[in-house]
Amino acid sequence: MDPYRFPSNTPPKDENELTSWLIEGLRSTNYFIEVKQANLSSAGLDEFCKKYYANLGVMGQQIDVVLTTKDKLMAIEVKYFKPEDKGWKKLYEGIGQVALYLMLGFDKVALLHFFHPDIHEEEALNCAELTRELFEKDLVDGTLHVTNYICAKFEKYEPLTGSMNYLLLRKINDWPPSLYDLDPYSLATWLVKIALHNTRLHPFYKELKRRRECLKVALKAPIP
Repeated sequence: MDPYRFPSNTPPKDENELTSWLIEGLRSTNYFIEVKQANLSSAGLDEFCKKYYANLGVMGQQIDVVLTTKDKLMAIEVKYFKPEDKGWKKLYEGIGQVALYLMLGFDKVALLHFFHPDIHEEEALNCAELTRELFEKDLVDGTLHVTNYICAKFEKYEPLTGSMNYLLLRKINDWPPSLYDLDPYSLATWLVKIALHNTRLHPFYKELKRRRECLKVALKAPIP
């Protein structure tokens, strides 16, 4: 797979800028009814939902990207690693966030790790392999094994011809193999058609189905 040419010759300055690019790109694909950054709101929640969210301490919790199709709610957690960051802290935070999203009742959940061009390749690879191994070796009756994980690194490209430099976005260790490119359309297709479902939403787990109803209200999601 060839690296994706990022629509800028400079890396994103922070996670907010990176998330905004991601939201804009996913909106342009027409795969989704709605794509947005959202907070869990108490407006309209019944007593069960209010108590559940209060006990978890998640009221007002921001979710980086919420995607809605005609019958699915999906969440993306974005982590952007830069040289000055405490990388392992961000790693732990991201894993905790996707575990929470699965518990809240999202149909699909993804964790996206992006690395700044100045991060060493070995550091990015170590992070990717550790995270991937954690998800893959989670117990089948657990939760994290259905997290959809992508790890990518920005790279500066300086052509010998003297033309303008530009930025590439490349998957680390070619993972996941089912995602062929990192452009928004390919990412949207992968999320909708290939990404793993939250197996805890099986009818057997009645409480999680109830939490999903809370989630639809808290996010004001345009979904039946």
